[in-house]
Amino acid sequence: MRKINILLLILFLFIAQAGYSALSMDRIIKTAVLMEKQKQYDKAEKLYKFVLQKEPGSIEALKGLGRVNVGKKNYKFAIIYLELANKKAEAAKKDNKDGLILLGDVYKQKGIQEMKSNAAKAKTDLAKAKGYYDMAQATEKSAIIDKLMLYMGAPKAVVQAKTATPQTAAPKVSPKTSSPYDKMLTAARAMEDKGGYDNAEKIYKYVLKKDANNISALKDLGRLYSKKGNDKLAVLYLKLASDKAEKQDIDFSEGNSILGNIFLKQGMKTLKSDKAGALKALTTADMYFKKAKNTAKQKIVATLLKKAGAVKGTTKKQAAKKVAAGTAPKKVISISRISIMMKLIKIGSIYIEGGQYDKGIDKMKKALSIDKTNQYAYYLLGRAYMKKGDASEAYRIWQKGWQYGQNYAKLANVLAPYYYAQAETFSSYDFENALKFANDALTGYAAIHDAEGTSKTKMLIAKLNRKINELKVEELKAKARERARQMLLAKIKSEEKRKEMAKKFAKQKKTEELALRAKKPLSYRDYFKRGNKAYHRRKYGTAVSDYKKALAIKKDFAKAVYNLGCAYYKLKNYDTSILYLKSAYNMLGSDPAVLYNLSMAYKANADIVNSVYYAADYLKIFDK
Repeated sequence: MRKINILLLILFLFIAQAGYSALSMDRIIKTAVLMEKQKQYDKAEKLYKFVLQKEPGSIEALKGLGRVNVGKKNYKFAIIYLELANKKAEAAKKDNKDGLILLGDVYKQKGIQEMKSNAAKAKTDLAKAKGYYDMAQATEKSAIIDKLMLYMGAPKAVVQAKTATPQTAAPKVSPKTSSPYDKMLTAARAMEDKGGYDNAEKIYKYVLKKDANNISALKDLGRLYSKKGNDKLAVLYLKLASDKAEKQDIDFSEGNSILGNIFLKQGMKTLKSDKAGALKALTTADMYFKKAKNTAKQKIVATLLKKAGAVKGTTKKQAAKKVAAGTAPKKVISISRISIMMKLIKIGSIYIEGGQYDKGIDKMKKALSIDKTNQYAYYLLGRAYMKKGDASEAYRIWQKGWQYGQNYAKLANVLAPYYYAQAETFSSYDFENALKFANDALTGYAAIHDAEGTSKTKMLIAKLNRKINELKVEELKAKARERARQMLLAKIKSEEKRKEMAKKFAKQKKTEELALRAKKPLSYRDYFKRGNKAYHRRKYGTAVSDYKKALAIKKDFAKAVYNLGCAYYKLKNYDTSILYLKSAYNMLGSDPAVLYNLSMAYKANADIVNSVYYAADYLKIFDK
């Protein structure tokens, strides 16, 4: 013990004198491991943290901190460090079997401790432990978890698999017991129920790598994405599972119900703004609820379809066409209701002029519930929001009112300059959208007889049309050249010459494609990708510039805001980093990565109070 203390003292003196330059990080880690074995956890922890200051991505240091916290029985921090080490190892494509086993051991220990006090939490922790053991292919340890879970009460799917007696084949069977990966899926579902979506997602994807036709894994992954709010991916996986289940004559009621709910939600969202889209979504929802034999939901969909215009006497497709064409029958408003609406507008305008915006907004909304085509009410409602400081909502309402007639001077007066500004912004990266806004601006300026506005908008439209036509001509020329090459190749009889010419033509085509791409304007996604490449190459200044360009095009691009915060952190500009990370936090909510980086940024900025606050929020995610 005395020798180790002397060695530690010499080590720290040497580091202080040499400025950490001559000493290898590996030697420090080896010294820390030696102290770990002697149970000198505090000293080992200091050395591991020193290594992380010098090498933030050191996997061995993160695993060491995880082991130290296990030794100190501080399981929360042990899990944080070990999971970070696992993420780093996955990113670097390094083997992390010992880290996964250690994570499994931590969750197993937690589960055993909670078996008497909190059985539900103990089951969750044991399920997580099993998941990590399965990922590490530690079969013996996984078998121990199985025994512990059986002792506590096995999940329903496992019990059914063990106690079911042989019976004759039914017309439709459940896919739960048809795969060797059932135990892994059961563990993943337990994680999902407790909010551990990332870990559950990894297990589902692992199962699909091994068995691409696993219906249960496809369904579970679709359900998980639905919970995360990613409806596109949810629909993709659930449709795949539904098609496979139909082919194999397997019951898929649960999956069809989830699909129905997703399309029902989409239909309800767009019921007022896009009736044709709502009809399509609701019709699809009705189809999936019929497959699932969910009569209660079918009644709800039938009611909504009537509201959307799919009434008796017309088919759903005919109703959708009528709504899209604007030929659907209009409601006749009685004289008494018109007088009530006019009073509401008058009272609302008085409230707005008097600075009582919320009361004014309430009156305008009531007026619009009587007549949704009243453009004066839309104008006043938008004005109230603008005075409140909510410009985006004001313009949204004015645009909604503009749909009911593009000759109303008051709306044209506020929307024409807005449309022109949007057209100028889009003209740098999206010609088609820029042209759409420019045409709307031209209509607006024409409605208010603004000669100067009309003239400059026409010039912008001509410029955009010229750019679009140039690109179309280039694309047509490229297609013609490609056709000529293919015809020339077809005439060459010698196979060797044909192969040689094909290689030459492929190079020419690639060069032409790159030249054409260079002429097209960059989108916010292109700038974002460029920023990511610069960030990974540690060119943080260039990354900041590209992320800012992406945000100039799309201001609410949350991923670019978050990455910009991380880039500023790397540049040690902690105040600006905190500013962008807090914006990302407001956009993305309690995202673990945002919370962790906010905590680290505040810590680097010597603000311990805020660092601890966000670290506590980060830890709460793992307690769920």
